[in-house]
Amino acid sequence: MQITRQRLSSRTLAGLVLCAFTLCLAPLLYLSRYDVPCADDYIFGTAAHLALVHGGNFRDAVAAALEHTAFIYRTWQGSYAAVFLMSLQPAVFSERLYFLTPWLMSVSLFGGLFALCLCLMDKIFGLSRHIGTILAGIIGILYLLLMPYPSETLYWYNGSVYYTFFHGIAMLAIVLAIDTAKRGGALQIAGLSFLAAFLAGGNLVTGLTLCLLALSGIALLLIEKNPAGAKRLLLPSLILLICFCINVFAPGNAVRAASEMTHTPNAVAAILASFQKGLYYSFFWCRLPVLGGMLVLGLLFRAVLPGCSFRFRFPGLVSLWSYCLFSAMFCPPMYAMNFEGPGRMRDMMFFTYLLLLALNLFYWMGWLQQRSGVKEPVSGLPLLPTLGAIALCLVLLAVSAVFRGGISLVSAYTALSHGQAATYYQEAQERLVILKDPSIRVAELKPYSDPPYLLFFDDLYDDPNCWQNRDMANYYEKDKVVLLTEYHG
Repeated sequence: MQITRQRLSSRTLAGLVLCAFTLCLAPLLYLSRYDVPCADDYIFGTAAHLALVHGGNFRDAVAAALEHTAFIYRTWQGSYAAVFLMSLQPAVFSERLYFLTPWLMSVSLFGGLFALCLCLMDKIFGLSRHIGTILAGIIGILYLLLMPYPSETLYWYNGSVYYTFFHGIAMLAIVLAIDTAKRGGALQIAGLSFLAAFLAGGNLVTGLTLCLLALSGIALLLIEKNPAGAKRLLLPSLILLICFCINVFAPGNAVRAASEMTHTPNAVAAILASFQKGLYYSFFWCRLPVLGGMLVLGLLFRAVLPGCSFRFRFPGLVSLWSYCLFSAMFCPPMYAMNFEGPGRMRDMMFFTYLLLLALNLFYWMGWLQQRSGVKEPVSGLPLLPTLGAIALCLVLLAVSAVFRGGISLVSAYTALSHGQAATYYQEAQERLVILKDPSIRVAELKPYSDPPYLLFFDDLYDDPNCWQNRDMANYYEKDKVVLLTEYHG
């Protein structure tokens, strides 16, 4: 058979995509061995850490974390579930366990992504699970390579557990919600209700997005004349909305807003600004490698969609709903802070953008295929065009790396091959010797000589009264932590 006529099966392509995804993820996870805590890891982990230092056990640490969560709820923020997890960051138990941070975030995020894509392709659109694997793998690869703020999203526990972890669990909750709506029993409804209460106590962006998805899902089930499915989702949705309100109206949120969040817009202005941000980032994040990834997915969808029994009736409405959902993610930070949020939050938005972009491509191509009258799926993908699209993706990644930078895999390779990560970790261990010495009351620490881009988020400052210095001093029970700014290596 001539090579121009050969075809690539979806199973083979799924295997290739999984291999590529693993090759992209492996260096980032290997880099975790050099990861160390910083900034808010100390202030949130102090109570549980000191409980263990002074002879307590795991139960005492959990009790201290719960007490700290209640305190924070009253004085700083209402994210009760997230604060509890922040209070039990891995270094609380041992600094050697902090390497688990990128692993926990990756399992949550990509476990949720693969579960969701497999569920959508199989249970909603009636396609092979290989299609879901390819979809999740390509989105995952794009995200791993292009995430704007990887240090905050994978390697810094406090920030990543607040956004990355909850985002991943939210995708798993959507999978459970789909299954519950179809044929869920009491056990599934109870599990979904628990997840709803947990997720509503996380970051406000995820909480708001889930509330909108819950309302949209129930409305869609009623429109499709499936009141039984809507009824199954009613209790979890109510719990989600109630707990989200408990989070939003926490007394600590008002205290925090009065102390540091001034000159913020009103609700209407924040909503309008959110739509502007949604439109801006829809174009800003449409990088060349993203277009290349969509090209590969387009070839895949073109081959398999003719055999799809799902009726693609309203592509315009789906795109409008996607834009509104994406824009809604900007509303909480615009209302509270008058900007689109910190890097870890924007990474979560970028991830959602990639997923919505791929699903809209799928829906529009399904609509076009059904209008064309083609009913039979093509057996596999054309080999040469598919290989050409993959090669084009690699070229576009290289071009993007040269002109825009921000390719995480390149940063990981540089940090590992040049010894930058190892030096950073060694310097952190030298600091730790001083911090754990009970005879030293004023800890004088050297600055990091060349911290890696991926691992480094924040550090100490010249002023020992800065909150970063004070929190580290409290964590290790020092009178003061001083950064030796005159140190030159």
